[in-house]
Amino acid sequence: MVHQYQQKIGLKNLCQWVQLPLSSYHYKPLEGKPGAKPSLYTRMLDGKVVVNEEVIGSIKKLLSE
Repeated sequence: MVHQYQQKIGLKNLCQWVQLPLSSYHYKPLEGKPGAKPSLYTRMLDGKVVVNEEVIGSIKKLLSE
């Protein structure tokens, strides 16, 4: 619908009339997975850095008891 009237009225006015932000009209989704990549390490409360495999192993050991 916007493309039909864009040359006659102007994109900015059209977006204002339909209460659509210009940034939403121009939005293009990014490729790939959203969000941050998973971490490989965990920082303990005392500041020590531990590999996630160690944390997983400790959790599995606690759950098996």
